[in-house]
Amino acid sequence: RGGFHKSTFRNSNMNEATFDSIVFENCDFEGAQFAFVSMINAAFRASNMSFIDFSESNISKTSFRDTNLKGASFNGANITSVNFTNGNLADSQFLSAFISDDCDFKNANCTGILLDNGETCIDFCASRNCLCGFVPGPSFPPGPLPTPSRTPTHSATVTSSQLPTRTPSTFVPT
Repeated sequence: RGGFHKSTFRNSNMNEATFDSIVFENCDFEGAQFAFVSMINAAFRASNMSFIDFSESNISKTSFRDTNLKGASFNGANITSVNFTNGNLADSQFLSAFISDDCDFKNANCTGILLDNGETCIDFCASRNCLCGFVPGPSFPPGPLPTPSRTPTHSATVTSSQLPTRTPSTFVPT
């Protein structure tokens, strides 16, 4: 129980954790592992949870409102009474997942989601009021695209020693 604000948990391992009545606001979980978790009354508000693995998890009465879940895996998850309003679920997977009828997907971007039995994004969103297909984004003026120059303007060489290194972190909820 408790909460976190503007915290970073990228690529962390939270497998088999229990989240009960906890709030994460504006947090970054990109690439974290949440497989086999039990989550009830949790809230992830305006957080980045892209490419998260929620496989085989039990998620109930939880809110992912305004949260980026692009490319997340919910395969085999049990999802009941969950709020995905205004979330980004593009390219997420829900294979062998149970999604209760009281889950809220209002205005969620579900473009490219992967579902069982050939169900398409359009089928899924027809009864859930979510978005499927083109989602408004940057627009470009009409007309031909500019022709790229054949003369390079800059040249750069980057070595592996110049790249940042990631150190995996582990978060153990209390």
